[in-house]
Amino acid sequence: MSTGLYRFTAWWVLFGLALEASDQGQTAMAWQALVVAVMLCTSQHFQPSFVHKILARGPGHHVAVHEAGHAILAWRLPVVTEVTQAEIDLSLDTLQGFVLYTAPTDPPLFGQWQLLTICLGGIAAETVQSKFFKSGRAESDLLQARSRIRTILSLDPTGACPWVESALDPTRIDLSTAFKDPLSEQEARVLHLGYRAAKTLIRKDKIKTRLLAERLQKVKILREKDLEALLGPKRT
Repeated sequence: MSTGLYRFTAWWVLFGLALEASDQGQTAMAWQALVVAVMLCTSQHFQPSFVHKILARGPGHHVAVHEAGHAILAWRLPVVTEVTQAEIDLSLDTLQGFVLYTAPTDPPLFGQWQLLTICLGGIAAETVQSKFFKSGRAESDLLQARSRIRTILSLDPTGACPWVESALDPTRIDLSTAFKDPLSEQEARVLHLGYRAAKTLIRKDKIKTRLLAERLQKVKILREKDLEALLGPKRT
């Protein structure tokens, strides 16, 4: 393939990403994709490998990253006793995925914070890997997160947790605006702390998260033995 055709392909793919981000209300990501498209197509140092990296993502990349975020946090955090399966389904118009894991139904406060972090793991993985997330996939996560937040505040009205407070990973994304019903100030604070914790843990495992997402995108289903092969023994 000629360099000119590579340039056109890069522009076309990135323009598609910009439209997709715009449809999701992610204006900053849309502009970023457009700027990168212009830079790639006008740079004197254009490399065809850039296009290969873009095309290698393929369909389902974001949903695979999203589920990989849930899976890796469930695997790492001791509140979860086992992770049996991670799966994505690319056959539907709306790409879907899920992670099956076992955890106590009513753990103490520390466990509640860990479960909140797992709820937000998919969003954290998407923002770490791609700088934005799709609100459609996050809707069920946010509903679960709100329930978990209320449980945390019922156990500790201050909404403070030393483990989360130490996860100092500043973020520009305000997840509280993604809720249809406004959050209280305390709820928003707990949400923000949980999201910061999730991002901190995902960043520490960024390479493994990417490898897990790539594997999940390729085979569609990962069972416990597959997760252990990729991530090592389950932390308990």
